[in-house]
Amino acid sequence: MTEDKKTVLLVDDKAGNLFALNIILKPMNLKIIKAQSGQEAIEKLRENHIDLILLDVKMPVMDGYGTATCIRKESSLCQIPIIFVSAIDEDSGSFLAENNHGKIGYVYKPIDDQKIKMLIKTYV
Repeated sequence: MTEDKKTVLLVDDKAGNLFALNIILKPMNLKIIKAQSGQEAIEKLRENHIDLILLDVKMPVMDGYGTATCIRKESSLCQIPIIFVSAIDEDSGSFLAENNHGKIGYVYKPIDDQKIKMLIKTYV
């Protein structure tokens, strides 16, 4: 019996960051879906079964916190775990305090390969 691959949505406005995350996660045998904006992420979430979201915080138009807020408002998406990926700590404390129900994590750039893999294993 083969186990179904878990699907991870990578969201970052920079193609280079998506590429780097994809390389880090490749050995984990995950199905990877990519989005380069908050709006595109929401569209991908509506079109695909997603087990986990890795979400960049700093993006133009709709940042990661705004994207996460939209995701949490949709009943069909609200239980998907989110791991924020950011180079900065701006506003994370207040967002996490208001929205953390055991389904939100946080990692800082530059990404520690082992830490991100451990977090993903925890959530999926």
